Amino acid sequence: MDKFWDDNDLINSAKKKRMLFVLAVDTSKYMNTKIEIVNKAIKETLNKLKDLDLKHNIAKVTVAILEFNKEATWLIDKPQEINNFNFNELKCTKESQSNYHCLYQQLNEKLTTDTFLKDAQDYYPIILLINDGMPTDDYEDMLNQCENNPWFHKATRIAMPIIIDKNMNEEEFRDSLNYQFIMDFTNQKDDRIFFVTKLEHLIDMLDIVTLTTVQRRNKNKKQQIQNADPFNDIRNKLLNL
Repeated sequence: MDKFWDDNDLINSAKKKRMLFVLAVDTSKYMNTKIEIVNKAIKETLNKLKDLDLKHNIAKVTVAILEFNKEATWLIDKPQEINNFNFNELKCTKESQSNYHCLYQQLNEKLTTDTFLKDAQDYYPIILLINDGMPTDDYEDMLNQCENNPWFHKATRIAMPIIIDKNMNEEEFRDSLNYQFIMDFTNQKDDRIFFVTKLEHLIDMLDIVTLTTVQRRNKNKKQQIQNADPFNDIRNKLLNL
C-alpha cells in the first residue's frame, strides 16, 4: 500500500523544536466594539501559522490564549499544537475592569516547565498583548514577581495597543500615562510596541507581527546577530499597510 507520507517527514517532525505562543487579549466592555475584528484577526493568523508549520521547517508552535477583564482566564487547560488548535471566539464582559494583576498572575503560574512549558522548552515564549485602555488595578507587585520568572523575563513580549478611541496620535499617546503600563509589559522595549491606529489594519498587523516573530525565532544565532534591529522587518512591512 502506498503511503501518504514520507517516513523522513515523521522523523523530522518528531525532532522539531517547540515554542509556546501566548496571546493575551483584553475582553473588558471597552473592547466590545473591537472584539469582532479581533476574533477575525486571531483566526486568520492561526490559520497562517498552521500553513507555516506544514510548509516550512520551523519549530512546532503550541498556542495558549489568555483573556482578561476583571479576572484572567485561559481558553484551554493547556497549550495545543497549532495544527490541533480550535479557536473559540472571545466575548467581552459587561464590566469595565482590566485587571493586569490577574493577567500577570496567570502568566507567572503557567510559564513553568511543570505546566505550559512542559513540552515547549526549546525557546523562550512569545507573548503578544492586544489591549485597549488603562489597567484598573495595581499590578506592579505581581509584574515584579513575573520578572523573577526567567520564562517570562526572557520571553519575547510584544504589545499591540488599540488607540483609535484615544483621540491622540502615536506621539501624544507616548507622552500619556497609558504608555507606561505598556512599556512595563514589554520590559521597557519601545521597539516591541505596535500601535493599532486603524481597526481595519488589525488583521494584517497581527499576521505580520506574529508570523515575522515566529520565523525570526527559527533563524540561527549567527543570522540573528547580523540583524541588529530584530523588529525592523516588522516595522518595514507595517509601513506598507
